[in-house]
Amino acid sequence: MVVALGSTLVVTIIIAVCNILVVGNAKGRTFDNISDVPAREIGLLLGTSPITPSGEHNYYFDNRIKATADLYHAGKIRRILVSGGDYTMTEKHGCDEPTAMRDSLVAHNVPDTCIIEHWQGWRTINSIDAVRNLYNFDSITIISQKYHNERALYQADLFGLDAVGYNAKPLPITSSRIRNVPDTCIIEHWQGWRTINSIDAVRNLYNFDSITIISQKYHNERALYQADLFGLDAVGYNAKPLPITSSRIRNAIREYFARVKLFLDFL
Repeated sequence: MVVALGSTLVVTIIIAVCNILVVGNAKGRTFDNISDVPAREIGLLLGTSPITPSGEHNYYFDNRIKATADLYHAGKIRRILVSGGDYTMTEKHGCDEPTAMRDSLVAHNVPDTCIIEHWQGWRTINSIDAVRNLYNFDSITIISQKYHNERALYQADLFGLDAVGYNAKPLPITSSRIRNVPDTCIIEHWQGWRTINSIDAVRNLYNFDSITIISQKYHNERALYQADLFGLDAVGYNAKPLPITSSRIRNAIREYFARVKLFLDFL
């Protein structure tokens, strides 16, 4: 029992330290606003598939494509390296990621001649390695979600690359995911990084004074305490807890362990 608790504590500390190092290293180098992104010759679009392993639509893919196309059309990048893997023969819903990304970028009016395809990007470190050692680029803008960019920037530094990251939006909470709710009834707020940011926006950005908070019970309890501090009249409606097999739980756990593995790769 003591050994098990000790091992758990050690693993937790290792994960926390790796996460702190990765986040700290990326501070001031990932951007949410396209106007803040410095211009670079090359954009590195990190691979993902338009279809999830369970066969559902992958919104991470959509947002990365849009972010990359927006960068190109704003003149922030001139060429795009799309790096991923071809999983058509190895997975049930596998996809040729570089081809899918190229086709989607072309559909967003990015010229095919500006796109470079790389099929050995099975892991982020393979993509970063290819930038330096296969294509001999020394300066890049990495495009993915923020948590992914933070890890990729740490790896880019280890390869001696001058890199920044442009953050694609996280999974959207829109009518495509909230069934039968008209789009006109939905307000999107993109600065809700923490619960307190969302509560603050309710009061001070949107000037609402009475709300129903929807989340899991443990989350609602904390949010209600914060709502009281902002003088909001609030109640909570408890969503069902997530199943252990939830893809979002898996993604979060996988990312934290990926940040540990990032350091192990260079030992």
